[in-house]
Amino acid sequence: MSEIIIREAWFDDITGIREVAKASRQVAYVETGLIPAEENIAEFERLWHPRALKGIISNLSTKTLVAVRDDKAIGILSGRISLNENGHVRLHRLYVHPQYWGQSVGKQLWQQYWDAIPTDAKAIELSVLQGNQRAIEFYERLGFVANEEKLIEMNWGNRAILEMQLSLIRDS
Repeated sequence: MSEIIIREAWFDDITGIREVAKASRQVAYVETGLIPAEENIAEFERLWHPRALKGIISNLSTKTLVAVRDDKAIGILSGRISLNENGHVRLHRLYVHPQYWGQSVGKQLWQQYWDAIPTDAKAIELSVLQGNQRAIEFYERLGFVANEEKLIEMNWGNRAILEMQLSLIRDS
């Protein structure tokens, strides 16, 4: 196997990105019982539609990265790098194909995103589905702390999400 390459996502990556997200969501959400299969499919088609991904990839306030091995997408990260009114950025999506879980792909994507965050950012925010223990533990290892639990309405009913934050302390 060749090395993992982390780079900016291109429109040509959309099919591979969708494959990564679909496989990851199936294992992390459906097989664990967090989301019913039929709702996962509907939500996937809405959030990961090629038109939506083109908008995300072309958005200059967002950093969208893809992890590639042997010319195949194996991971995706998308996060806002422009600061909100509180001086925070937001990690929107981080998915790794389950075949590559535990092989530092997520950490490599994270490191590239981290390097792109403005030095005056005060914190990084994210939301994770409550019960997605693998993801929660990953974010905790990176230093994120849960600061709020919310109920959000989704097509299949209310779901608990965990808001997490990583405060950034920068040397002056």
